[in-house]
Amino acid sequence: MNKYCVLILMLIAAAVNADNFFADGIEAYQKGMVIQAISHFEKSVKKNPRFAEGYYNLGVCHVKLGDYDKAIIYYNRAIAVKKDYHEAYLNKAIAYRRKGYYNQAVESYLKVVELDPGSSAAYKGLGGVYHILKEYDEALAYYRKALELDPNSADINNNIGASLYAKGFIELALNHYLKAVDLDKNHADAYYNIGIVYETMKQRDKNLFYTKKAARLGHKEAQHYLNRKKIKW
Repeated sequence: MNKYCVLILMLIAAAVNADNFFADGIEAYQKGMVIQAISHFEKSVKKNPRFAEGYYNLGVCHVKLGDYDKAIIYYNRAIAVKKDYHEAYLNKAIAYRRKGYYNQAVESYLKVVELDPGSSAAYKGLGGVYHILKEYDEALAYYRKALELDPNSADINNNIGASLYAKGFIELALNHYLKAVDLDKNHADAYYNIGIVYETMKQRDKNLFYTKKAARLGHKEAQHYLNRKKIKW
């Protein structure tokens, strides 16, 4: 057997071993065993240093642990191997956003849009960043683009409602919040936001009705609001 054939076989063996460790990592992660999953994914990229999915999933694991700096490092390694890895750019944007690095988040979201123009998640993420920055017109433009791509999204309707409410368009906001709960009967945030709208409108009965629905679905702010007023929910 010549040296070329030996090299090919070694590369195939390394790839197979990397895939095996990767499969073990996925199984561990799905069981909630994040530390064990990290160990498996680390072994997968050690066996195959150009295994983009291994780096990507290491990023996912570190996000789960709240270590956004390390997650970003691994997402960048995944991108270095696979230049068009839009999922890695998307998750990197989310990590930057959670760190409060909004310029970097926007840059990464825009890269996702460049690579995958049909990504409603990227447009939604851009809307979220601009909402945090209180640039509501920009936020609405991106949210509406996201809604065009995913018209049955309760989350996007709820987010549009939040930006409209922040701009003072109360009734328009209410319409989107109501659409959100129509699409998802368990959308606690939307029920809570409907309650806030009715409080603004001084419609107490409706305010309490929707706030109680949010509280029963586990919305902490709704629960705190009702408990503070000593109202059973």
